[in-house]
Amino acid sequence: MYRLRYYSTFKDINNNTIRLEIYKDSEETVTAEELILSADAVSIEYSSDDLFKPLKQSGCSINVLTGKVLTDLYTGKLNDVTIKIYKNDSLFWFGYLTPNLYSSEFSTDYDLLTLEFIDSVAQLENTKYSYIASKGIIRSFYEIITYIMDKIDTGKAISKIYLQSALQINSSDDLLNSLMIQERNFFDEEDEAQTCKEVLEDILSYLGMSLIQFEDKFLILDYEAIKAGNYSFVVYDRTAGTNATVTLPSDVRSLLSIGIYEANASISLGNVYNKINLISNNNSIDNLIPDLFDEDDLVNQNTDTNKYYEKTESDYTYLTAYFKSKANWFTFQMDGILGGNTIPEITIDNVNTVNYGAFFQKTIVIKQQTENLLV
Repeated sequence: MYRLRYYSTFKDINNNTIRLEIYKDSEETVTAEELILSADAVSIEYSSDDLFKPLKQSGCSINVLTGKVLTDLYTGKLNDVTIKIYKNDSLFWFGYLTPNLYSSEFSTDYDLLTLEFIDSVAQLENTKYSYIASKGIIRSFYEIITYIMDKIDTGKAISKIYLQSALQINSSDDLLNSLMIQERNFFDEEDEAQTCKEVLEDILSYLGMSLIQFEDKFLILDYEAIKAGNYSFVVYDRTAGTNATVTLPSDVRSLLSIGIYEANASISLGNVYNKINLISNNNSIDNLIPDLFDEDDLVNQNTDTNKYYEKTESDYTYLTAYFKSKANWFTFQMDGILGGNTIPEITIDNVNTVNYGAFFQKTIVIKQQTENLLV
């Protein structure tokens, strides 16, 4: 039984509520814990080197800031840990934890962990196909596909399969129940089975379509039908065992309607048809507190920004200039009470009156050269 183990909720740049839930297959009753996520909390990437590839896979990275080792997430069991990501209470992505490495910094109390997940389509590669019942039975495409999905997604987190209504058999667009195949095709002469991923690739290649896990559904797409403006789908419900025909809205948007959130964002078109990489915001916040000695934040305290003080001791001359923060830090003068008064300018005369906060000093030491002349 899958039990909720960790969760986290946050808002994205468009004020959408994002919630992730991590489940573990366990018989024990556990108390769910909230995770602290770091910058770039959730990253989801769909990858395919070919538009017409039968199976398109996706992966998800979760950056977690934690003060302890999440030992229960490190397991060798298949399908042991799953994740559900919701966007405004609707399932946006579902996947399985992959083997992850754990590293801990010696100097800090918190560790930054990156948890990697893959979707159901990618997970099929780790499961061998087996006969549904006995050998020698001819099965429908629907029986085989749902049987494979049940092997991976046992809880039916994604229960519906959308098949594009592009082809018909005997005036019916219910292809999955109309087309049949002998299961023996998925075994070699030594009765060694293909992986479930290879079986689905064979079926989708025959149909000339591509399968992708998207949000709360599996989509079987025909790109020629999309090009022709056909958005009609036969929807198969794995839970109810029924099917119905629906028409999805066309979700074609221009780059202007997508929007760019940062001045130096970039858009790149790859050499694969209909493939685009869009970076809409590359100004991510990596640190909640700026670096204390961030040179971009420092400015000379003196009215004359080129001013420095000279002080000679023994054979050395010290050149000193004092710097302040443009926006992140403040300096206060000691006056007997906590807080004090803001110091408008730190000089060599008042530097010892600084109470708390921060002041910045840069020093250059020059060794004086002397010569003794013998007369």
